Amino acid sequence: MLAWLNCPDGGTTPIPNCLSECRMEQRCLTTPTIKAVTQQREWNGIPSTTQCLNGTMYEFLRITKPYGIAPESMAFALLGTQHHSALENAAKELGLLAEIALTDGDRDIFDLLEPDEEYNYVLTDYKTWGSFKVAKALGVVSIGKKPDPDGGVYKR
Repeated sequence: MLAWLNCPDGGTTPIPNCLSECRMEQRCLTTPTIKAVTQQREWNGIPSTTQCLNGTMYEFLRITKPYGIAPESMAFALLGTQHHSALENAAKELGLLAEIALTDGDRDIFDLLEPDEEYNYVLTDYKTWGSFKVAKALGVVSIGKKPDPDGGVYKR
């Protein structure tokens, strides 16, 4: 369960404390941005599509153990939310089924159902990925790079 934020200065702060008053001299993000990136669905025993894509152990730990995030690293979460909203509006303008809940609540919602051919449909679940995840999913590897003798990867 998301419990705290990892601040840019290396410290941590509980989410409610950050929302009421930043412990640093200056906020790293606006209060509405912090609120948006810390929103989490309550676990109801049924995994979402995203949870299934993430993997069992990762999601188990997220559900059962307190953890923190660096709020600046959540840009893709905000981007995904805005992306979904814009695509939902466009789909509705086109008369397509979009963001329809299959059950009560805010789960089991398909992003888009559009006709492909007669009696055939395409069901779409939008995902926003960065280039690293795309490369990893496609099996792209670095060739000709010398390994770091210390074993370090992605050093700053």
